[in-house]
Amino acid sequence: MGRVSDAKQRLMEAVRELIWAGSYGSTTIDQICEKAGVKKGSFYYFFDSKADLAVTAIEGEWKNRRTELDAVKCFDDIDLSKGSLLAFLAKLIHRFCGT
Repeated sequence: MGRVSDAKQRLMEAVRELIWAGSYGSTTIDQICEKAGVKKGSFYYFFDSKADLAVTAIEGEWKNRRTELDAVKCFDDIDLSKGSLLAFLAKLIHRFCGT
């Protein structure tokens, strides 16, 4: 039986933390791998690029947080059950900025 690894999850946690602490542009794959304790080869086993990892991590976090947002009353008229993070953000910008 093969070894079970949590490397993919650790990479996603690491990229979220590094981007939050700094920025997407300043975060390198080497930094992500170091923080996650994962070798670079493993990074490329799971993800094609830093952008691929970042999108996967952010979408995963969005799915986790959507339930919390469903409970916030000011979002009652926004259907979060079918929308993506991008659609949700577009609706927020429209609501609060009028654009």
